Amino acid sequence: MQDYALPGPMHEWAKVRVYEDVPETLSYLARKYTLGVATNAGTSDAEAVRKALERGGIGRYIGPIFAMKEVGFMKPQPGFFDYAMKKLGQTESEICMVGDSFQNDVLGVVQLGIAAIWLNRGGPEIRRGHGYSTIHSFSDLKDLF
Repeated sequence: MQDYALPGPMHEWAKVRVYEDVPETLSYLARKYTLGVATNAGTSDAEAVRKALERGGIGRYIGPIFAMKEVGFMKPQPGFFDYAMKKLGQTESEICMVGDSFQNDVLGVVQLGIAAIWLNRGGPEIRRGHGYSTIHSFSDLKDLF
């Protein structure tokens, strides 16, 4: 979903926009994987995030939601991801983080041994390293999974 950085919870914003490539890609991935959300949104708990996803028409594809407000840690703190893995009952090798913040969504999890994919919609830069790669469109995930 596009983050307009407006005040208040996203589900209360006048406009909520889902990128065009997201619904089809989520539908494809949800057939094989459990999909979740990990967010540092400061004003939203999991219920508020779910409402925003529903407004965008993609809530049906998303399972667990881990919101900083409830987890008690922010990404990229290890406690955030430890909490999520414990709740999921999965280990580092069983999950993959896809996110648009290289610092919060990629570097933090790679240091924990979790695979990561940086979604860089904003430019041509490609970063690759041990445990992570770069995509420029959400639909690129269909080629990776």
